Amino acid sequence: MSSPPTKRFKIYFNDPDPNLHDVVFIVGQDRFYCTKTTLARHSEHFYNLFFNTPAKANKKEFVLTEPESSEVFNAFLQLIHACSALNDENVTGVLALSKLWRVTVGIDECRDFLKRYSKKTTKELFDIAVEYGFEDLKKKAISNAKTNDDLYSVVPANAMDLDHATMALVFQRNLELQGLREGEYGFIVCRHKARKEERKRCRDADHQRVLERHEEIFNERNRLFDPFEIEEDFIN
Repeated sequence: MSSPPTKRFKIYFNDPDPNLHDVVFIVGQDRFYCTKTTLARHSEHFYNLFFNTPAKANKKEFVLTEPESSEVFNAFLQLIHACSALNDENVTGVLALSKLWRVTVGIDECRDFLKRYSKKTTKELFDIAVEYGFEDLKKKAISNAKTNDDLYSVVPANAMDLDHATMALVFQRNLELQGLREGEYGFIVCRHKARKEERKRCRDADHQRVLERHEEIFNERNRLFDPFEIEEDFIN
């Protein structure tokens, strides 16, 4: 696993010069001096906040409660200004903000970092992939499992809640770890389907035999106690 590329520059958001900002965000005890256009260009949320909300159009300061820390918000700002400062400590926080504020570039950068540079555990990567629907990261996490124990540690206890595509990936990896090749996997699936259909046919046949036997018993009882037959026998 390679290391993230080193950035040669960094933007600071602590300069209160009024000529260099037009909006201030307050996160905890920290103030961030930003420009509306940059945020609006990357985020539909901020575009609507600045330009489609008349009551807030002239507002200069906003208190944000969504970021889990000022460090995470700073990393988010760095990212949308093309100065990514992602690491394993802030990537999930930045990803959460990017999804909340609909910042596509933030989501893409976080996913790329998780795939290429993150040193999080396989379980952590898998959980993130499931939560955000990162299919490529999900496959990577599952393929990282080298033993069945590794695979079982990745899959949550409520595995049946996973979507069918994810369950199929887990099942296939489980077979691979048992030494089964792709062709054998397909053969097993076909054999499983054939056995399932055979069991259904057997159940249907058994059920039909039971119905026929019940009908025979019912008809026999009706014959024995049919009042018309009894009357006919008495007359004869």
